[in-house]
Amino acid sequence: MILTRKYNLDIVPGRLPLVIRVSRKDTSSTLVFSLFAGKGVLDVPAGTTAEFRGKGVNAPASFSIVNHIPTVTVDLTLDMTEKAGWIPFEIVLTATIDNEEYTLVTATLYLDVRG
Repeated sequence: MILTRKYNLDIVPGRLPLVIRVSRKDTSSTLVFSLFAGKGVLDVPAGTTAEFRGKGVNAPASFSIVNHIPTVTVDLTLDMTEKAGWIPFEIVLTATIDNEEYTLVTATLYLDVRG
């Protein structure tokens, strides 16, 4: 059974990072992040892609607009939950405009992997 866990993630730098508690070797959870910028709406161009990055882990993530809200979805993998502890990750949004690639947003969060 896949468990879908939904979070609101503020991408404004300097905010307290989101901490998500997961179990070691959890590969049955999908994380869904609704992105916002402080109290404002996050405007993201068409064709944006997302990646979920951590130490030694670059996981594909899907990016979509759901009810006018930028949303990133990622499935947990064994690489993400192998070691116990607070593991830093970031969501990176990238857009290509006029054949140039731009990093739009980097949002930091932690997986609190429990044994």
